[in-house]
Amino acid sequence: MEANGYVKLMIILALVFIPTLVFGYSSSLTHPLLTSEAIKLSGANGQSNFSESEERQIVQGSIDEDDVPRWLEHFYDPINNRGLNGGQFATSKRWAHGQNSTGNDYSWESAIYEYVYGDKNKGLYALGHVVHLVQDATVPDHTRDDPHPIIKTYETYAKVKDSVPPSDPTYLDSLDAYFDSAANFSNSNFFSDDTILKYYPNPKISKEIKEIGFDGNIRNYGYNSFNKKVALVTSKIGDSGVIQKVYNIYDKNDNKVMADYWNTLAPKAVGYSAGVIKLFLSEVEKEKTTGILKKERMPWWEKLLELVKIKTDQLLASVNLSIKEKEQMTPLPPLLEPEEKEDPNLPAPEIEKEKTVQEQLIEIREKLERLKAELDGLNGAGELVILPAVYSANRVFSSLGTSTVNLEAPTTTTASSSIVIAPPIIISPADFSVIFSTSSITFSGTASSGLVVFNNFDRGQATTSEIGEWTMTINEIPQGSSTIKFFARDNEDNVSLPMEVTLGVDYLPLAINLSIDNCAQSLSSYFCLLKPTSTLNFIWSLTKPGDYKYDLIKTENDYGDWQSPETVASGVSVSETSARLNFEARDLLREFKWQVLAMDASSSEVFASSSEVVTTFHPRPIVINEIGWAGTIASNLDEWFELQSFLFEPSLNLEDYYVSDTNGNWRFDLSGDISPRGYYLVERGSDDVISNRSAQLVDNFIDDSSTKAFDLSKIGLKLWRKTDLGDILIDETPLWDKTGSALSSLERTWEDRVSTDISTWEVNEGCNETDGPCAVDRNATTTFGTPGVINMASIPRLW
Repeated sequence: MEANGYVKLMIILALVFIPTLVFGYSSSLTHPLLTSEAIKLSGANGQSNFSESEERQIVQGSIDEDDVPRWLEHFYDPINNRGLNGGQFATSKRWAHGQNSTGNDYSWESAIYEYVYGDKNKGLYALGHVVHLVQDATVPDHTRDDPHPIIKTYETYAKVKDSVPPSDPTYLDSLDAYFDSAANFSNSNFFSDDTILKYYPNPKISKEIKEIGFDGNIRNYGYNSFNKKVALVTSKIGDSGVIQKVYNIYDKNDNKVMADYWNTLAPKAVGYSAGVIKLFLSEVEKEKTTGILKKERMPWWEKLLELVKIKTDQLLASVNLSIKEKEQMTPLPPLLEPEEKEDPNLPAPEIEKEKTVQEQLIEIREKLERLKAELDGLNGAGELVILPAVYSANRVFSSLGTSTVNLEAPTTTTASSSIVIAPPIIISPADFSVIFSTSSITFSGTASSGLVVFNNFDRGQATTSEIGEWTMTINEIPQGSSTIKFFARDNEDNVSLPMEVTLGVDYLPLAINLSIDNCAQSLSSYFCLLKPTSTLNFIWSLTKPGDYKYDLIKTENDYGDWQSPETVASGVSVSETSARLNFEARDLLREFKWQVLAMDASSSEVFASSSEVVTTFHPRPIVINEIGWAGTIASNLDEWFELQSFLFEPSLNLEDYYVSDTNGNWRFDLSGDISPRGYYLVERGSDDVISNRSAQLVDNFIDDSSTKAFDLSKIGLKLWRKTDLGDILIDETPLWDKTGSALSSLERTWEDRVSTDISTWEVNEGCNETDGPCAVDRNATTTFGTPGVINMASIPRLW
């Protein structure tokens, strides 16, 4: 047994014994729900086009499509155009058009054919099978080649749903368009359990946002490009001690990820299914007019009998007309002597001959009708039968000098006929050892004139020209290796041995995925914001194997002006997919763009470049800027403090930040954003503490365990950012004793100084109107401090 066949057999055996592993939506729960909703949606004003019994046929078909072993063909990876296990099985898109291998054909074409010509209920039952396949194309596992043998998070979640969010029908021109649209949507926008951020270019995590769960704990979620949760984001310490992000779609505490999956994908499944049902009814009406499927499905022997019948009818009509014209002709004057005159009641020899032919043709036509009725009951025995009626027809045609197809043949022959047809010859492409960079390939070659050349890959065929040339294009050849067999067939269905070719297709571009481990410790959930560090850890991977070496490129932003790129690591070994870079720590803001180039190991030709990863470094991107530690004239409880951002852009999200006292006895959890170079004001108890400033946060400064009010004997604060691996200290103030001091605030002076240095702080007991409106308390009295404007101590005074 070939290795390929062995692998396929193993898959079949494994899945036969574990049949639930590759199901899409539950066949007993979810598919009936989705199909019932789709039937209603497909009709006008939500009214079904079918009776209750007809609806049951469609729903039952959507259930039974999961029968063994049909579900092996329920996968369609639109990126690589392949089915389960890298293409070991047909795509569901192809399976929907041809299922004869199972002995039970519930294909799209059979559904239409049966509904029009055969058993209407069987046609609707087959339609349910196709609807099932379209619904599975909205399941990420089925479009990302993930047979999910153990974990199937989305499908498990879907089983408990008893309703679907409102849906709109989707109208497309063909069944294939539904498969392509549904599969591309689920593949490109959602993950399966085993394909999170790997194997496929999309989806990407466009942002991460913290949310409070139902249990009160904060969780981090990754979002896709249209603002749907696609993963729960956690962190772990890797083998090298580096913090790594971990992505999972299983959110056991809240199911917020799966809720977004269901609320997006389930309406798509219903909308696509409704469109397919609508398309089915349209195709039924078209078939009633054109009869295309009926002609395509006509057996070869029926086509042959139809041809003979047409020829017989044409000839019979011609003979009838000739006889009629002769009988109506006026007799010519006699040329013979009276004693030699023929009896005028006897027919002329020409008419007698034609009437004999007429009788033979009528007899032949009757035999053809009987023959067709007899062959209809043979159930495709596979024998080529040329009965005496056909043989006699050919003799009649020959006796009348009529040109027709050659029907002369032995009375009975079989597929083991001595007729030998040479396989077609392929001239182009000339070399199948090269890798093709497209999924659409045009083949051309030669064969005997008048033959039909076809292949076992798709339904395409080509008829050879008078000089024996043929051309055909095969589309949707999957990524990887494929074997295609070409055959030649004559008009009597004698088929040649195959001309077999094996070719490789690689149309996916080479891509590099670059990441920086340090970004797992980012101070922002929106971009990679880091404190200066001595080492950066770069990791990259390629979508295709090859003999490469790598250059690491850095581009620096010097206060808004991007400098020329420079190579910081050259010719990194082909065996490595990571690099560590010693990086000079800086005290001031710097921004860098990083990129990896993959080059041929021998020629240095650049094959691919990664997307740029941007890192921003700042020693104190946000600081504690001013503390109103003693209240105001209106009330000694009207305390406040202020943060300031030193970033020029962008805004900084503070969902994971908090402020504590020096000893960690209490803390303020922050929320919202702080704008670039902006201020963030926290007021105690009311937004009226500083009545002409809007607070970003109001807190009572009291919790269940302690009072958060400032202790005058040890004023000191710390600013923290929470991470899954522990909290990072961002900024802290010195510890001061201000017992007995006059009302005032404590404010920073220079932002580039170490914040715990006492010399970087001053007491402020007033304001300067030139710097901005002075702050007023809840009684509209001017108070000390400069919340929301530049600190008095930050500006050198010349007077």
